[in-house]
Amino acid sequence: MAWRFDKVAYTGDLRKMFNQVMIHPEDQVFNRFLWRTNNSEQPRVYQWIRVNLGDKPAPDIAAGAVKSLAKASEAQYPEAAKQLCTHVYADDIGGSRENEARCKQITSEIAAILTTGQFQVKEWHSNNKNIDQTNEEFTDFLGHKWNKTHDKFSFKENALFYPKPQTINISTTTTKSSF
Repeated sequence: MAWRFDKVAYTGDLRKMFNQVMIHPEDQVFNRFLWRTNNSEQPRVYQWIRVNLGDKPAPDIAAGAVKSLAKASEAQYPEAAKQLCTHVYADDIGGSRENEARCKQITSEIAAILTTGQFQVKEWHSNNKNIDQTNEEFTDFLGHKWNKTHDKFSFKENALFYPKPQTINISTTTTKSSF
């Protein structure tokens, strides 16, 4: 999780990431399924036209789409494009900047790039109340709990052996060289 190096952190979750990617028309026939509402009906044939969460390659296809958008936007938004290429984990985006203004700029540019492909960040989470778009104290990021107010992460260990989550403090004075 190399997303947190600076004082102001941000995370975002891409809304319906997989469903934003269209399946090429020639490949849609491989995404057919049968459906009926009761056993007395003849099944009808349907086919997905968008990537489905249940498809095994869905995460790679969707991530590839986001990276393609980022590469296409490198000239206009070089820093945001780099963030999308290096700090997207499944449908989560995470990063940090040295101050509020830079964080606002990068999240705005990331959103602009994603909009070109019909992707959307549900809401931005941050340890800075002027960037955070929720009133929630906690958010999930990569399967862990982040207490944004106190800037602490809770890592869950194997519940059979360690029933209590372990918490670490993320110091805002941490530098890259201390990792």
